[in-house]
Amino acid sequence: MKLLNTLKNFPSAQKFLWFSLFFYFSMYLSKTIHALWFEENHALTSFGFSYTMMAVAGILSFFTGKLGDKISPHFALRLGVIVYAVGLALRVFTFSFWIAGLSGFIAGLGAS
Repeated sequence: MKLLNTLKNFPSAQKFLWFSLFFYFSMYLSKTIHALWFEENHALTSFGFSYTMMAVAGILSFFTGKLGDKISPHFALRLGVIVYAVGLALRVFTFSFWIAGLSGFIAGLGAS
């Protein structure tokens, strides 16, 4: 009940809840379905490279965070969600090792 009252009284809490649900649901899909998709298409090496590039992009979070603070945290968050979505959308292409890496890097930038 307390949660429902909080959500009712604070619209920003509702927005944050919806954002969190969608963001973490997409991350869950990414880590499970992504692996199954690449395995089905006999491209597990590309899957590994994609996640490596995502980790490399995650290193840049120190810079992207500082840049987001300077520009606007609100704008940075929206841009990050869009960039992350583009990275996830590119993950359907398993035929190219480099596109898989690029998708991981782009998704990593968006997540950071």
